[in-house]
Amino acid sequence: MKTLADVISTGKLTDEQHVQLVELLGWRCRQGTKDKLARRLRFPFALKNCGLFSRVIIEDDRESEGIHYIAGQSYPDEIRTLRELILKG
Repeated sequence: MKTLADVISTGKLTDEQHVQLVELLGWRCRQGTKDKLARRLRFPFALKNCGLFSRVIIEDDRESEGIHYIAGQSYPDEIRTLRELILKG
């Protein structure tokens, strides 16, 4: 298990994880926004690390594969904030 903060530090994200992360953060967004997210997440090491990124859990075990977000207060607001942080770099 690792977090998005770890991925930003190492720059390693599989193709499947990339797709899942775009789906998680781009849920209910326009296609243009999803495309921008996909481009920005292609090179995650270029992002400035933020505390919220440590709440994005990337499970790479064969048994429990997937990407999840652990919200503190308001899930939709925090996802929107994450999306904005990624898009603004």
